[in-house]
Amino acid sequence: ILSDLFPSPKKSLISLPFIVCTSFFSLALLRFTFFLAEITPAADAHFHDQAITAQLGSVLSFVLAGGILAGLACGFVIDKLRAAFRPKISYLLSLERTPETDQALLWLRIRPMAFSMLIMATF
Repeated sequence: ILSDLFPSPKKSLISLPFIVCTSFFSLALLRFTFFLAEITPAADAHFHDQAITAQLGSVLSFVLAGGILAGLACGFVIDKLRAAFRPKISYLLSLERTPETDQALLWLRIRPMAFSMLIMATF
């Protein structure tokens, strides 16, 4: 079904799901990079002490390592949501194939990623 919807790499790259996911994660990465770039100058301006700024930087290093755990949690939730959507996908596969069922199947396959996108947007 996916090869019918996106017969070539070019068609896949200009598809709505790819553009939405790529732009969403690009903006989240830009936001995160801006935060990392501004935290040290902001701490210097606020505390006026290099020792406190260095301590804050080391604490943030440990906190940012928590992203590994967040990644594992997102993967776990995606797997659970895929399992929850599996009966709906099986039902759609049992129906006669139309463009509407193909689109519904595509969006059902993409929906489990919405939770990780929400996590990226909030943090």
